[in-house]
Amino acid sequence: MALAMGLFAQKTAKEQPKDAFDMLSPEKQEKLVEMFLAEYPFADSKEYKNYPETLNRFFSGPIYKKLSGNFMRGYSFDEGFRFSGSEIDVIDIKSVSETKPCVKDFVDALNKTFKKGGVKFSVKCRYQMGFCIVSMTPRKTDSSFPGLFLEAYFYDTQTKKSYFYRFGQGSNRGLQQAMYDSCTMLLATLFSLSPERNPEEGE
Repeated sequence: MALAMGLFAQKTAKEQPKDAFDMLSPEKQEKLVEMFLAEYPFADSKEYKNYPETLNRFFSGPIYKKLSGNFMRGYSFDEGFRFSGSEIDVIDIKSVSETKPCVKDFVDALNKTFKKGGVKFSVKCRYQMGFCIVSMTPRKTDSSFPGLFLEAYFYDTQTKKSYFYRFGQGSNRGLQQAMYDSCTMLLATLFSLSPERNPEEGE
């Protein structure tokens, strides 16, 4: 499965790294922003239509119908989940046959990323999460960096509300970096659903 190429310029020996976005023309910058902000149902996306082999491996049809977003940000559905505190219980760790070799490294990256962010894994706490690595690109191809696609959810055992998220993450620095970037995305998403860290969510 093609993963979106990164938006960072490569460092050369003669010049300092530049932000790839700033190097684009105003017209291309505007187009890129429009693409990032676009919102449409996952069921209408090219990803849904072109990669059926990645579907129904973790999420099911009813969830896919509710997901929305775009290929750059990923697709999500929020039932009203909100996170508070600094503990979460990882109750589902799943993969498919071709992604099993990377599960151990991914869990290690997840643990390190969340710990660094101040969130610890705790059994039988109020908040839960689960994930499945539904697809993996181990090496760079003509259209994709090494990376993976994930389906993940957060769940509040008290309110019974969930947040569902499907996204892909690739890196020109290899699969290992893509794993860490994916874990960072999960942590950032969790924090975005925390009123105490994101006051606008509480309004």
